[in-house]
Amino acid sequence: MTADADDGTIRGATVRLRPIEVEDLSFLADLANDRTVESMVVDWAFPLAVSGQQAWFERAASDPRTRRLLVVGPDGRRLGMTGLWELDWRNRHAMVGVKLHPAAAEEKGLGTDTIKTISAWAFHDVGLQKLHATILDFNGPSMGAFAKNCGWKIEGVMRRHVFRKGAFHDLYVLSILREEFDALPDSAAYVERINPVDTGAKVETFPEWFASS
Repeated sequence: MTADADDGTIRGATVRLRPIEVEDLSFLADLANDRTVESMVVDWAFPLAVSGQQAWFERAASDPRTRRLLVVGPDGRRLGMTGLWELDWRNRHAMVGVKLHPAAAEEKGLGTDTIKTISAWAFHDVGLQKLHATILDFNGPSMGAFAKNCGWKIEGVMRRHVFRKGAFHDLYVLSILREEFDALPDSAAYVERINPVDTGAKVETFPEWFASS
């Protein structure tokens, strides 16, 4: 997950997270309009045109409480979107969202890799201490990725909170603390990809010209 010097890419075990560019907006509009994807996420909207995605892109650039990233494969293929929403800089927590194209969601491990990648970045680069997410009661793949594979805990349930397919469904609230992420067996590898510098190496001696005032 080391950031490339030229494009800001954050590397996971397989996926890459990079800034969203104008040329990605058509893909993101298709992702937002996909009926399977739209049904599995909490938000709801009327079908979106690419021009509407352009307005969304411009608003996001000036929003200090949101950081959106494109999820791509090692070959650069667009897979989906993730990021941090509702960033609370004082209390150091944020909401995580992951939205993968159905074709990518079928590839084993990409969702888990995306969650761990964004979590490691949020905890060890951004400096947050807690992340939270919401998952619909019928979204088994997301629940498995967050809770089973990535160590997130269920904090509670918002009963009959979201309307889907003619009925109201419960919405689960999950979260993870930095120390819980750090306890995962592969967390150190994710952190190392984000911060490859040896921060434990302390300067023992100083040149003669260095002196404290």
